Amino acid sequence: MSERANTMLRRRLLVRALLLAALVAIAFGMYSIGKEHNVLLDNRAVTINGVDYAPVETLTLSIDGVKKNDVKAGARVAHKMIGRNHKITAGVTRPDQTAEKTVERGVRLDADMKKWMISLPALVAGAPDIYIPSLVTTPPPPPPRDETAPPAGGEGFGIDGAPEETMPGAGL
Repeated sequence: MSERANTMLRRRLLVRALLLAALVAIAFGMYSIGKEHNVLLDNRAVTINGVDYAPVETLTLSIDGVKKNDVKAGARVAHKMIGRNHKITAGVTRPDQTAEKTVERGVRLDADMKKWMISLPALVAGAPDIYIPSLVTTPPPPPPRDETAPPAGGEGFGIDGAPEETMPGAGL
């Protein structure tokens, strides 16, 4: 191959690699923009980072400028949000239906979380952290196997260890 052919081949490979990288970046951006998150907005008593927040009697809730239903104390509202950045507006209302306080806050949802839970009392109080920590526990280990138990399928028992009279089709 000539020097000119090698240069053209290198240039072609470089252009193709750059186009592939741009395509991957666009795909990641579109995924991030269009990802749907299930968000729970909680109006219950909660402790976040050692600070207790009491539920608010009645809240008017607006997400990204769209008004949602009023949220009573002890209630939880589920909302599907598309994208990462959102604006939540929570207004505290008195029993006579007059506005007492309105708080607006931007929230950013990470792509790796499947569910979010946001504390509305912490949001109204102006807390720096409004996300309720997930209580994910590891499942308990399985109980130890009893090695002295008779094996399944003995006399009077079916293949799965159940008595024969309870097996479908038995006794025909």
